Amino acid sequence: MLREGPIPRLVHGLLEYVVGVFLIAAPFLLGYDEFTVPLGASIITGVVLLILAAITEGPTGLVHQLQVSAHFTIDMLLALFLIAAPFILGFADDSPTARNLFIALGVLHLLVSIGTRFREAAPRAESSSRSATSSKRPPTTAPTQATPTSPAPPTSGPPSGPVTRPTSPKPPTGSE
Repeated sequence: MLREGPIPRLVHGLLEYVVGVFLIAAPFLLGYDEFTVPLGASIITGVVLLILAAITEGPTGLVHQLQVSAHFTIDMLLALFLIAAPFILGFADDSPTARNLFIALGVLHLLVSIGTRFREAAPRAESSSRSATSSKRPPTTAPTQATPTSPAPPTSGPPSGPVTRPTSPKPPTGSE
């Protein structure tokens, strides 16, 4: 479900903090603070974005309570809300500044979320195969079974396999 995009998770998380603070300050910075609906929507959306960034597992998360897949789903919903909010909440005609800001941030949030590399980078094939074998068993320098290059010398000890003795007829007991 989550694809490998060009934007690292660290950048995604930092952008969420910056945009969250910006959404809280935007009504006052951009002059649409006299309109209560976009003012409230902007502040609430900014707070939600800050909380989302803080509770997600990842390099910028503070609490690590929300899985990345859930974060991605909420990102998509939040982006769609930002795009639709001026029309759903009815401030599209009252404040063109707020309308344009919400739509622009919604589109940007959608693009950043789609372009984020949510999974950690996979290690190289050589190092991953090496680490996979090293985690299962310790590395060995010699093969585990000897492969003789010449015939093995005879041993003087007991045989290692099953012992088979030749069967011979019983010796005569001398009564004949």
